[in-house]
Amino acid sequence: LRLLLLVAVEVIFFSLFFVVPALHWNLFPKHDVRTLHKETILHSAENRLPYLVFISPDERYLYVMFARSRIPSFGRIEIQRPSSYKFQGKFYENIMRYLTVTVIQRKNIALVHTFDRIPGIGRSSITHVVNLDTFEDTGRLETVVRDLTRSVYDPQTDQIIVIDKRECDLWLVPVDDFIAGNMDNARKYHFQDMLAMDDAVLNPKKNAAYIYGEGGYGIKEINLKSGKVRSLFMPKATWGLTLDEQRNQLYLSRPMDFGFYVVDSEKFVLKKKIRTRGIPRGICNLDGADAVAVGLYVGNKLLIYDTKKFGLLYAIPACAKIRSVVYDDKGRKLYFADNCGVHLVRIPRRK
Repeated sequence: LRLLLLVAVEVIFFSLFFVVPALHWNLFPKHDVRTLHKETILHSAENRLPYLVFISPDERYLYVMFARSRIPSFGRIEIQRPSSYKFQGKFYENIMRYLTVTVIQRKNIALVHTFDRIPGIGRSSITHVVNLDTFEDTGRLETVVRDLTRSVYDPQTDQIIVIDKRECDLWLVPVDDFIAGNMDNARKYHFQDMLAMDDAVLNPKKNAAYIYGEGGYGIKEINLKSGKVRSLFMPKATWGLTLDEQRNQLYLSRPMDFGFYVVDSEKFVLKKKIRTRGIPRGICNLDGADAVAVGLYVGNKLLIYDTKKFGLLYAIPACAKIRSVVYDDKGRKLYFADNCGVHLVRIPRRK
């Protein structure tokens, strides 16, 4: 009886949070919403799914990270020469299924964070230093950070933000110290109310970073010079965050609320909630286009909203599980990753 009850609860949970939103979109579509052409520039391989994409600081490459593969990998696509979309990749054996990448442009290197399992200790973080000319490893680091989920490089302060997901710790480390394996000069923050910290987003104008996590309890703003921290409490998970510098707004992907939030980045208060009729994950502000793109993890759509009145502008069909969305504002090109591959959508100018 207890087993049957557990199965029933799981079925109800799955239906409420995954099946119903997807059906709601498909059964009740808005006929007046336009779509845009989608071009696939990289197809998924068997058992190798793209899950994170980002554009290099020099805007020459689109970096892609692959998950759930026998041999985890990352690579880049040259997007300044779109006729070929040449792909260059790097593969890692004997590690866990996930990796994340941070590019340090001034050193022409990538920091590739992976994980290993040590008997009696559990998961341990390993960072590979990769030369971006040859894609060869030039170093291997093991630090005191146990679960290094993500790092973000800040060129203004020449330091990296290191996130320890499991321990709820955040480190601000001079990049040269980190590469040398020295954490003595790092500033460490422990956020007990930030369960499962996932990523950081920079605000260059304020010299600050915004931190969010999958475990809920809100977001935080850290001043990267003074170290001052501001908190905004909001229960339930945040799966993505993007900054609109022009409007001084943050857009937060909120899966349990089936939508995204708008937060005033100056006053650090919640302004608005928008429903997406699906479960959002990847989210990206479209600089200069007065729009925000929201990728549905469940719902098979990439949605683009106006950031003045937050009306839905476009709905682009996609495969399941859009995990990551990025925008090239100079070329007005939107890239996103789903289960089928990496895709490009050209954003038209609006009158």
